Amino acid sequence: MSLTAAIAIETSETIFEGHFGSASFWNVYEISPDAITFKQSIENPFFGHHHDEGKHNHNDEHHANKPQTIISLFTVANVQLLVGGGYGGNVRMLKQHFLPVLTHVGDINEFLSLLQQHYAEIEAQFNEADRKIIRIG
Repeated sequence: MSLTAAIAIETSETIFEGHFGSASFWNVYEISPDAITFKQSIENPFFGHHHDEGKHNHNDEHHANKPQTIISLFTVANVQLLVGGGYGGNVRMLKQHFLPVLTHVGDINEFLSLLQQHYAEIEAQFNEADRKIIRIG
C-alpha cells in the first residue's frame, strides 16, 4: 500500500511554514515504506488573490469556496495526506477527507524521510473514523 501526500511548499527545498491553504503551491508525492515518488505540483488557485486595493478579504465569495476547491483539487489528485506548517479553522472540514500532518521540519527531503519512518502510524490514523492531526518533527 502507498499513501499520496500533498505538501505545502515554500521553495523546491523547503516546506511552507504558514497555513496549508496559503502556500503558493503543493508538491504531491506517493509514499510507501520502501519508496518516495514525486507525482506533480499543484498551483494554489487562491494564492496572490487580493481584493479591495490589495487588502485581503476572507469574507468574499472567492474565499468562501476555498475549502471545497481544495478538497476537490486533492480528491482528483488521489491525495490522502495534507502536510503543512499550520492549519486554520477549515481543518475540521479537511479531516473528513484527508489526514492533516503538521510539521516544523523545513527541509523537504528530511521531512519525506520522517514521513516514511512514521508510515505505519500515519496509515493507521488515516484509516480512523475520527482523524486527528499528526505532528511529525
